[in-house]
Amino acid sequence: MIKKEVIYFDAAAYGPFAKCELINEYLESYYRNMDEEVSGEIKKKSLDQKISEWKDVIKQTDPGISKYAYSNSKKIKLDDSKILYFWKRIDELNVWNWNKRYEDDMAMTDGYTWEVKLRNRDGKSKYSSGYEQFPKTFKKFVDELNKLFETKINL
Repeated sequence: MIKKEVIYFDAAAYGPFAKCELINEYLESYYRNMDEEVSGEIKKKSLDQKISEWKDVIKQTDPGISKYAYSNSKKIKLDDSKILYFWKRIDELNVWNWNKRYEDDMAMTDGYTWEVKLRNRDGKSKYSSGYEQFPKTFKKFVDELNKLFETKINL
């Protein structure tokens, strides 16, 4: 029996953030990278442009999620071949064996926090999260998310 697939990634630091999620056969993503924050592109927009973009995003998302107002966002139909390749790569990256929690107790308070929830068609599942600590294959995992969700999330 095929299980409902779950792909959920949420990460944030002071400024940049990312969220990728499989919702009803669509891949939805919202993200802003540090280089976009630093480049000033967001700051160069007029107040009217910012307000207009913010209103558009709020119409499409949960009204409580204001941090997504100035983000890159995308919604694409799930491609079966891409999702099968993604699960193959998850196996190869040994994500199923990640620890439940990675944390640096000595890290600064505005560091990078992240959360991953996965369940493939066979019902194999994984929950892992962290703060300023990562599994060895974390960057490659994010690369695979970028391919699947057609995003450009930087770490």
